Amino acid sequence: MSIREMRRTPLRDILLSCLLASLASLGGIGSMSAQQPPGAQLATLCREAAAAGGTGALHAEVPEGVHFVVLADAYIDVHDAEVEVLNLLQWELGPDEEILNQMADSPLLLVVPDTGVQVYVQAKLLPAEEQGAVSVATHGLYSVANTTDEPIPVLSLQLAPKPSGPSVNQGNPTPVLAHEEDAGPAPVDLLYWEDVDGPGAGAVRGFVGCLVWDDPDAEVGPVQIEGTLGLRVLEGALKDSKLEGPLTPDSMWSCLPLEPGSVHNLSAGDAPPIVLVFGYLESGTVVWSQAAGSETSLNVLTDFFRCADGEG
Repeated sequence: MSIREMRRTPLRDILLSCLLASLASLGGIGSMSAQQPPGAQLATLCREAAAAGGTGALHAEVPEGVHFVVLADAYIDVHDAEVEVLNLLQWELGPDEEILNQMADSPLLLVVPDTGVQVYVQAKLLPAEEQGAVSVATHGLYSVANTTDEPIPVLSLQLAPKPSGPSVNQGNPTPVLAHEEDAGPAPVDLLYWEDVDGPGAGAVRGFVGCLVWDDPDAEVGPVQIEGTLGLRVLEGALKDSKLEGPLTPDSMWSCLPLEPGSVHNLSAGDAPPIVLVFGYLESGTVVWSQAAGSETSLNVLTDFFRCADGEG
């Protein structure tokens, strides 16, 4: 089945347009893309994490020549939350810029670099060891400040109702950093949107990680997906045996949803890929496992999903 055969629902397009309008009010969606692809800095982070080694507490079956690394993971409280959408946002914070006083309209996981960042939740500065992966509850107030001389990426993995997107708190609390002039909100990009069936558990394990190919001939699979996941290609080209063509970062087809229980074979296209892997697990620590027997048919592309401004 090709991505082009995916079902499209006009109502969902309308709801998504509400999200895009909300993001535009936060800092102009796509403004970062005019300067460089949204995944450029993330690809560098993934490459550095793969070189450092280690997967954290989560596991995904990969062959020699492919690295699976976890950038951040934490439990997300979804009690009483109406989860219909999984989405991923990226801010690019310049030197001394901040994401100021955002109120989460749904449970989310903030993913920030390890150094040079200050994270505040409910106006309280978090200790450095807690800042890499920050779980924020619905209606929680958060700020992120870049105290370095270089731009940094900040990710937000959201489990949300429709329409979705962060909203600015109207209480106008005291800024984290003082500026002589207001430079306006940091640019934000929508990296992924997918309709999902909400988790049955009261808490899920959200994570953002990477797949990095060293060996262009290595193949991941067949593997069975154990969580609700999404892929976003940051660099190179990724092939799935069920798709007609490769996923690439500079095309409309840069992402792919992976549903629980589906089976996939992932391999490199013309160039070894670097792929962002994200989502949540309702139980356990296994992202995907070796599939037994032959591949099964996919229903993964019957759900609505979107890769940034392009439609999947």
